[in-house]
Amino acid sequence: MISAAGAIIVVGLGLAFVFVITLVSLGTVPDDQKSTVVTAAFTVVGTVVGTYFGVRAGAAGKERAEAARDAETMKVQELAASVDSSTARQALDRAQQRADTVARSASSTSFPAL
Repeated sequence: MISAAGAIIVVGLGLAFVFVITLVSLGTVPDDQKSTVVTAAFTVVGTVVGTYFGVRAGAAGKERAEAARDAETMKVQELAASVDSSTARQALDRAQQRADTVARSASSTSFPAL
């Protein structure tokens, strides 16, 4: 909660700073360059707002992914607890073979054929 409020304050101060610089610049530049100043200000505002919402959306997606992973982990643990030891050993061996295969293919230096 505190970090979100701090981020909003920093973004708000940054936008206020850009607004002040834009107003000062509009009063000091020639008329034919005022559109350049306004365009630069809109670019900064758009970038800051887009970044803010992009980071927030990414953080929310990460939280949902972690919650889904935790739920699946609990399911697997419950399932593993109810399986007899010989079946569990066979399943672990198969999983290790698959993991080794994936690791070998990931570390391959050859390029795939197009």
